[in-house]
Amino acid sequence: MPVDKWNADYFPGEVGEDQPDAAQRTANTDAAMREFMARQELIMECGGSEFIESIFKHNGTFSNRLDLLNETLLLGIAYLFNGNEKCQNSMLDVLTADAENSMLLNVRRLISNIGLILIEMRKIKEEAVSKDRDFAYSIVDTYDFFDSRANIIDSVFGRTGYDKTELQNEKSNEQALCRMFRFLQLFCENGNIKMKRFLLEQYNDLEGTQRKTNTINFIEVTTLLLRKLFKIMNNKVVGIPQTLLEFINEITQLPCIDNQIAFMKSTFF
Repeated sequence: MPVDKWNADYFPGEVGEDQPDAAQRTANTDAAMREFMARQELIMECGGSEFIESIFKHNGTFSNRLDLLNETLLLGIAYLFNGNEKCQNSMLDVLTADAENSMLLNVRRLISNIGLILIEMRKIKEEAVSKDRDFAYSIVDTYDFFDSRANIIDSVFGRTGYDKTELQNEKSNEQALCRMFRFLQLFCENGNIKMKRFLLEQYNDLEGTQRKTNTINFIEVTTLLLRKLFKIMNNKVVGIPQTLLEFINEITQLPCIDNQIAFMKSTFF
């Protein structure tokens, strides 16, 4: 199971029927969690925060490299998993020292670009389907199969085939978008107020006195994308808004009043 699908209960110590009782399972889970956190902090001591920031801060790093983007996001998710406060604060220090706000600017750019790609893909497919329909509703008895010669997924009795590369590209874009918001959510997990405030408005100092010139309101970025997704809502995109809403839920949880006010002023309502 990829790390972006883990939840707080996903630790090896909790799995297995050979564990004698609930108390022992809990002890095993705690031991596994401590071991995992020790590995996260080892990565931090080896420059994990600086490494992640250095990859994201350059504009061309992920050009036509969705595979690299997805792997980098999985690293970031594993690094911050379960809201490791030491790793979160290390990332905060690195982001605060980034005078140009390069990493977060590129994260916003990636969110906007990938969100637009997915929305346009859905629009094109919906328009293509609607043009072929003679009636408001169409029922077709089909089944899908993979044509190894043509390297496409085709439908018997269907109108068109689906290119395997196109389907994989769409899936990779969707994974990257969801993973970016999972990564941002983990910045704030376990009530990290400083990081929550930083994702609302960035400063060049931890005291919040020197505001960055190109600050980004990630609550506004998220709610704007949510509105666009709601306009084309169907069973193909229903999983994406859930990830965005989980981020909104995390970044606005009490006692972060400023973020809640910013959310109320956003385009969500």
